Amino acid sequence: MTARKGILASAVTVVVIAAGLVVWQQTSSGCPEPYNAATTYLNNDEVTFNGKVWRATKTTASETPSTRGQTWAEAGTC
Repeated sequence: MTARKGILASAVTVVVIAAGLVVWQQTSSGCPEPYNAATTYLNNDEVTFNGKVWRATKTTASETPSTRGQTWAEAGTC
C-alpha cells in the first residue's frame, strides 16, 4: 500500500507541474500581434508597432499607432 501511495503522489505531482507549465506558457506568450491596417481594433486591444506595444483607447480602423492622435496609447515595449 505504501508504494502505491508514493507512486500516486509522484504522478499527481507530475500532473500539477505540467499543468502549471502550460498555464505559464499561455500567460507569458510575449508581445501582442503586429498592427494590421485592415483590422478594426476595439478599446483596450493591444498591438505591436515599431517595437512598441500600443493600446487602443477607442474603436479604430486603419489609424496607425502613434502619440499624435488620441486613438492609441503607448503600453510598453517588445
